[in-house]
Amino acid sequence: MVDHHKHCPKCETPWEEKETITEYFTNLFEKEGIPDYAKKDDRGARFKGVVPVKKAATNVAQSYGCTPETPKHFGKDVVGVEMDRDRVEYWECQKCKVHIDRFTGLATDKFKKKKETVH
Repeated sequence: MVDHHKHCPKCETPWEEKETITEYFTNLFEKEGIPDYAKKDDRGARFKGVVPVKKAATNVAQSYGCTPETPKHFGKDVVGVEMDRDRVEYWECQKCKVHIDRFTGLATDKFKKKKETVH
């Protein structure tokens, strides 16, 4: 069975990057340096001295809910669709354009455009 939150149930395109968010920021900071916002702890206080890349990356990743105990991944090839409420209710696969109900995991045709009739 395909996990509908990690893959498209229609075309099976992966919806998560392979690297964790911590790995993403570790690679970014190693390549581009550590930006000022990553040199602060979770209370906004600046770290003292030289900040190791791993410490800065772990700190930033935690703001996304990514910890060693609960690794998270950035999404790809999927867009969250908000309706009347201030929350994502549907996922849209960017490869096959199917819309999936976030809560049931079932495809919906709620977003299909109706063909205009020419008289």
